[in-house]
Amino acid sequence: MCFAMKKERQHIQSLMRALDILEAVRDSSEPMRSTDIAAVAGLGMATAHNIIRTLFARKYLAQDKHNRYLLGVECMQLQTGALNCFSRVRDAVGPVVRKLAEETNDTTFFGCEANMSLVCLSLCQGGGNLVVRPEQHWLKLLHCTGAGKVILAEKGIDWFAELAELNPPEKIAANTITTVGEMRAEIEKIKRNGYALCMGECSEDVSALGIPVYDKHGEFVGALAQSIPSLFIEAGRIDINERVKILRTYAEQISDQL
Repeated sequence: MCFAMKKERQHIQSLMRALDILEAVRDSSEPMRSTDIAAVAGLGMATAHNIIRTLFARKYLAQDKHNRYLLGVECMQLQTGALNCFSRVRDAVGPVVRKLAEETNDTTFFGCEANMSLVCLSLCQGGGNLVVRPEQHWLKLLHCTGAGKVILAEKGIDWFAELAELNPPEKIAANTITTVGEMRAEIEKIKRNGYALCMGECSEDVSALGIPVYDKHGEFVGALAQSIPSLFIEAGRIDINERVKILRTYAEQISDQL
């Protein structure tokens, strides 16, 4: 109890408020007026205005022609900097992800774990349309995606239990697994099969298939995954075992470069 209280005192209130403002703008579907930002962040107008003005001056916020706020160029630079540590892996997986999407006509994804979150390093839509700078919608979806499940299997059930305690998994669809007990059985199945299959866990009509990728030294790097219409699997149009073989062939191409 004392440690928790001591840790809480270390928080800098003004910084916490600035982060609340940035997160409010980030989570909005459209640019925001300062009054709306203050309301969402739970701040008084004068306090919010001072922080917003500072963030704008430092280019962490920008304005549109109606003087509404959106994230600024410095926020984009932060994302770029955060992903730079994965640049070697990203360069290796990009061409492979695109080629796999072209061959199968299914959206292909390469993800890895950072700070207990699922980070997308490369995303290519079915047919080979590369998404150059994907928005990181998957950060909290380790528990219900093909790539995320592969990562959880590598990390182990104790790691997932810690993650679930810090950030309880969201029940996104009827099939979404959220409990430690269910995930323990799922991890055992993934290790047994060598791949993860999520049937309608992140979206009702979409399933995901993921396999682990290792470097030349056998170290786990991340997961190669694809999104597939559930109907195609249920109707037998896509054979999972055959698709796993294809993914493993491409995973080997990535491993050869790392």
